[in-house]
Amino acid sequence: MPEVAVALDVASADAALALVDRLPPDADFPKVGLELFSRAGPAVVRELRRRELPIFLDLKLHAIPNTVLGAARASTDFLAVGRSVTGARDPRAAFGRVRAELAGR
Repeated sequence: MPEVAVALDVASADAALALVDRLPPDADFPKVGLELFSRAGPAVVRELRRRELPIFLDLKLHAIPNTVLGAARASTDFLAVGRSVTGARDPRAAFGRVRAELAGR
């Protein structure tokens, strides 16, 4: 598993994908944040998935747990969530194959 996440904090999908194309092999773990996702939509996540890259979708979601889980399973390998999403003491336990990172720790 890659150890270096690279934040794709750019203004467009084209700029994000150009950045991904320049990543060295030991830094091929892109993080899509709320700003890029808001500008480019799920298409950028689909393109990263098509390239078979692990994806950290960092949208800081706070919604109904099953809705968050469904979105995560459909599109990403890593997801930032807070304790309030699952109601659990440790939300990572609620996400099966999705490795959830605790936000704000």
